[in-house]
Amino acid sequence: MLLEYLQRAREIGADAIEIEYKDHKEWIFAYHDNVGAGIGSVPSNSKQSKALFKELDELKKKKVVELGGVAYRLKFSEYDSFGELTQRIEMKEARRTT
Repeated sequence: MLLEYLQRAREIGADAIEIEYKDHKEWIFAYHDNVGAGIGSVPSNSKQSKALFKELDELKKKKVVELGGVAYRLKFSEYDSFGELTQRIEMKEARRTT
């Protein structure tokens, strides 16, 4: 599920996504620099939400994913937004070794 959001973000030219809690939902935003657009949401405390955060924890261990045939390094951070924890994933194309 999270990989699909990362892929969607790359398709619209974004270099990061954020997962933010608001109104009983986890909202997913795609960002390019400081400009963001909503790309999805899942109800908080749902099976979808649990799957989303489980995948987030798994990706934190890998730190590299392939999206559309291109490898990307992932950088994870979190910050407080009005008393709620917001997760941020930045994507940067991995250097080619060939």
